[in-house]
Amino acid sequence: MRSLMQRILASGSSRLAAAAILGQLLGFAFLPVLARLYTPGELGALALFLTTGSAIGGLAALRLELAIVVIEDHADAVVMRALCYRVVLAFAAVVAVVVVALFVLGGTTDIFPFQVDGYWALLPLLVFGIGATAIETNWALRLTELTSLSLNRIERPFYTNASQAISPLLGIASTLWLALSTAVSYTGTAWWLRRRIDKSAAGVFDVDAAQGASMRSLFARYRSFTFLNGPNVVVDAVRSAGLLMMIGGFYGAFDLGQFSQAWRLMWIPVSLISGVVSQVAFARLARLDAPGRYAYFTRIVLLLSACAIMGGLILVPTAPHAFSLLLGDQWDISGQIARALIPWLILNIAASPASNALIVLKRPGLLLALSCLYGVSVLGACIAGASLGWDIVTTSWLISACAAATLGVLAVVSIAAFRREAFPGPAAEDIEG
Repeated sequence: MRSLMQRILASGSSRLAAAAILGQLLGFAFLPVLARLYTPGELGALALFLTTGSAIGGLAALRLELAIVVIEDHADAVVMRALCYRVVLAFAAVVAVVVVALFVLGGTTDIFPFQVDGYWALLPLLVFGIGATAIETNWALRLTELTSLSLNRIERPFYTNASQAISPLLGIASTLWLALSTAVSYTGTAWWLRRRIDKSAAGVFDVDAAQGASMRSLFARYRSFTFLNGPNVVVDAVRSAGLLMMIGGFYGAFDLGQFSQAWRLMWIPVSLISGVVSQVAFARLARLDAPGRYAYFTRIVLLLSACAIMGGLILVPTAPHAFSLLLGDQWDISGQIARALIPWLILNIAASPASNALIVLKRPGLLLALSCLYGVSVLGACIAGASLGWDIVTTSWLISACAAATLGVLAVVSIAAFRREAFPGPAAEDIEG
């Protein structure tokens, strides 16, 4: 299995990264168009719908999809793939029951921090599509079918954004259409990815599923993936979806749209940088000895901090004007929010290697504790700002400051952990002194 992963990294990591970048750039290219075709309220509702679906969909297979790559026997992997689909279908069915219950209990009245409108009926379809995409992504990695996976990362954002951009010309632009196009795009491209992979692998990996272990035994063998990876995913899901729900509940759909647009536009370059850096740092840290890890990690965190701060100093005075120019005058508040988010994004870049670093150090408990602190600080700041009667821009500054402080703690704790690993004697003496 190690040779498989090495082959993936050697032959396809650059291709997958290029596809991810192109997919992000496609989303960026459509932003000015969609911002002029839809209102902040409509795009805010879409952001809440997509974030909630992504948060739930990331758990739909109970993280068992990760086992598809590492299972040695291919017949067992075939059975695990089928098991994951059953789990995702059951998960989507549970989501459907919850959505129906919310409609029965409240219809279109306020329930919790958001309003249950008709487009929420599409949430189970979105959850299934995201779960199926995760399954097929890991199946493609197992078969090193990276061309199909790369195309999927480009096709999904293109089809989603193109359908949303064309719909106003057909007179069907609405929040319902935004949600429908998103859910159908995820599900449709997941199906197309599965079909493409199976066609490419036909005759090469044909194995009768009956030759593999039973689903029950595979679940018992790999249920640790749920318990080891699930908690962090749950915490991240609560933080990301909970923040948008709170903003929508405290400030309304208009301000939610302004915030989500600022986050989406600012997050595109940050996610590209953070994703590449974290992958490269993870691979490098795994190969170095303890002193080398400490020196490399400290150096890369300081370098990223310096570069991110320089970029932030450029964006602080220019972000509001750039947003109005790019998206239109109705997004002026979004530009002010974007400026407020800069400290958060700077520390996000600086701390991007930290999560994988704690995995290298085999400290999942510490990572979970810091993830919980991260979520509490972000959500707590949102509640505090709304309770004090602050507007969305001022609250965004508070959220950004608290998130940045927590990410700074994550980076410092990671450096300290590497230092203790590299120099256990001097570190202990320093603590005693």
